[in-house]
Amino acid sequence: MNNVWLAVRDSVLLYLVGWLGWRLLARLKVPAASLLGGVVAVGMARLAGIQFAHLPAFLQKGLQVVLGTFIGLRFKKNTLPELKRLALPSLLVSVWMLTSCFAVGRIFQRLTRVTPVTAILGAAPGGIAEMTLLAFNLDADAVVVATLQLMRLLAIVFIIPILALRRAEDVPFNNESKDSKPKTHWQWSTLITLLVGVTGGIIGHALDLPAAGLLGALIAVGLSSILFRQLPPLPESLRVWAQIGIGGMIGLNFSQETLLELTLMAGPVLAATAVVIASGLVLAALLRRLTDWDALTCLLAAAPGGVTQFFILACELGADPLIVSLLQLSRFVAIVLVLPLLLRLPLWY
Repeated sequence: MNNVWLAVRDSVLLYLVGWLGWRLLARLKVPAASLLGGVVAVGMARLAGIQFAHLPAFLQKGLQVVLGTFIGLRFKKNTLPELKRLALPSLLVSVWMLTSCFAVGRIFQRLTRVTPVTAILGAAPGGIAEMTLLAFNLDADAVVVATLQLMRLLAIVFIIPILALRRAEDVPFNNESKDSKPKTHWQWSTLITLLVGVTGGIIGHALDLPAAGLLGALIAVGLSSILFRQLPPLPESLRVWAQIGIGGMIGLNFSQETLLELTLMAGPVLAATAVVIASGLVLAALLRRLTDWDALTCLLAAAPGGVTQFFILACELGADPLIVSLLQLSRFVAIVLVLPLLLRLPLWY
């Protein structure tokens, strides 16, 4: 019973701190305030010594399911032709990102004394948890990998919205505050949508899919919308609270040890991060030439971030959330499935 109380206490505290960060950044008109507010506020709380040590394991998985459900709701019966058009861009993004892992990893390796596998995993846009776990499995330096991943993610989450606003001058800073969009309120029918999403998330975990909660919910809700009927929409307030939680989860990666590691490797980390961002900008320009998508959608689809973070940014900045999410997802799956096979080749040892 005591563990349950501690889990509830830390969960409430995480959201309280994240909510305060959201309100502060929203008042300052910072883009994607709900996501970045959670990152900044929880990160500062961690550096101040607050541990959040008893957060329940299902919290992050639940947030993934919620955002996966929101992405799945973007599917409609006429979405299939659009998915066929995404095949070539998805392949381009996946191959480009895999190639950039090795190029950026090589740069970082030359600037430091880490092993090739450590450098490549640190440069791979595959998620902090996933790449750190791979580091353990492949005998790489997990601390360096986690530090590189955190630096890349923070740089992307803070820099990309600034670049995006230059491509979306007519879009408000926060779509959360847009009044022109009809508001969806809680009703009993929304529980059906959540039930489908949760069921998909559970199946995804049972099948051991990458980003299982998000991918499972996305597939379940998307297939239901395409094959049967459009599920009832979820209230936008739920997405905002999920965004605060996701931001808080990113902020949990802050620690005194991480800051020390960043200080020791500041130059190489900044250089590698700059190359990663530049690579994403070049890829965005290629997507712009190959497709009829707007510049903002291309930028967010090509950025080496994460599915959840860039779905949030797409919703808030006015890009196409479905295109951004699916291309980010294809890139993520390629990294998680293909990169471990490539790194097990004797070439790297």
